[in-house]
Amino acid sequence: MNPEQPGGVPPQPSNEPAPAVPPVVPGQQFPAPGQPPAGQPVQFPAPPAEPHVDRTPYDFIMNPEKPGKVPLNPLGSSSKQRVMVLGGGAVLLIIVIVILSSLFKGGGLNAAPLITVAQEQSELVRVAAAGAQASSDDNTQAFAYSVQLSVTSDQQKLLSYLSSLHHTIKPEVLALKHSTDVDTQLANAQASNTYDATLRTVLQNDLSSYSQSLKAAYASNPGPRGDKILSDEFNAAQLLIQQSKQ
Repeated sequence: MNPEQPGGVPPQPSNEPAPAVPPVVPGQQFPAPGQPPAGQPVQFPAPPAEPHVDRTPYDFIMNPEKPGKVPLNPLGSSSKQRVMVLGGGAVLLIIVIVILSSLFKGGGLNAAPLITVAQEQSELVRVAAAGAQASSDDNTQAFAYSVQLSVTSDQQKLLSYLSSLHHTIKPEVLALKHSTDVDTQLANAQASNTYDATLRTVLQNDLSSYSQSLKAAYASNPGPRGDKILSDEFNAAQLLIQQSKQ
């Protein structure tokens, strides 16, 4: 018999079905508290929403972004960077010095007036050497030897200077001032027994023309060493002209 409830009314049976209880499988593991059941995906909490900021098309004017700080040391903070920067600057300076040096020493030199001087020197030496052999007068012969030795020495100095500036003059270029008219004039003078006087005149004229070429070469700015060489050779030519008049 079922016990009666107080008041004498028997309990009424419920019509709702009882909840189904899953059977317990031996060895089954139950999830720890706070973890989803097995077979269900893990759900992570959504990130917090960014605060809403009202922006206008003129924010770049009203609220410009502040630029980052620029380091005050242009060479860098590390000693390695400073060494690399200074080393690169030193290499660049050396290159500039080499270029400028080549321009002033060789690349910017006007060699044409100096070559003209060297050609006239070759002609003077040729005529003086032939005259010293053919002359019968002692004074004229001594003068011819002086011209030959002095001008030969001066030409060697000039050619050495040109060579140092990478201007090498070939022998055929030096011989371009060879005058066949002078050869004919001296040959006729020898036939008429006026060779010594004619030789002095020819050498005087050649020395005068040579002096003018030295002046023109000096005015062409041949460099400090070139100025000194041409000045000395001009003075030597003046001495030879004076000797020719004795």
